[in-house]
Amino acid sequence: MGAHASGMNQRNPKDFILSDVRLHRIIRRSVSYGDIVPPNVTQDDGQERGLFFIGINAHAMDTLEFLQSQWINDGNFMNLGEERDPMLGVHAGSDADSDVFTVPDEPIRKRHTNILQFNTLQGGEYLFVPSLSALKWISELNENSY
Repeated sequence: MGAHASGMNQRNPKDFILSDVRLHRIIRRSVSYGDIVPPNVTQDDGQERGLFFIGINAHAMDTLEFLQSQWINDGNFMNLGEERDPMLGVHAGSDADSDVFTVPDEPIRKRHTNILQFNTLQGGEYLFVPSLSALKWISELNENSY
């Protein structure tokens, strides 16, 4: 339940205690840049590579900041204690008590500790994207109407 795909694309609102998932819907798209890491490379090779991400939603600041603070960096909303999203969460990598990711398994769950920071945010923007009907309305305004 704490996997990135489950936490950031919730489908069953009965499983979560802090929010109505319908209020935080987001359309996500991304594209990678840079060369693919060759299979034999295990250390940083200094090549620029990463992911351009765009999220489109109705309330950009409220939704994105909620996703970061609650669904990415606070496991309590899914009864996961202090566990953070393993892909996007902020991780120190040295404190085993706070950097844990639990994988459900039978007969007993598996715990991964000392999770390292996977992503580094390079920047971001909040942009306004009006609907087609809003663009039509704006285009029909004359100077005296505002």
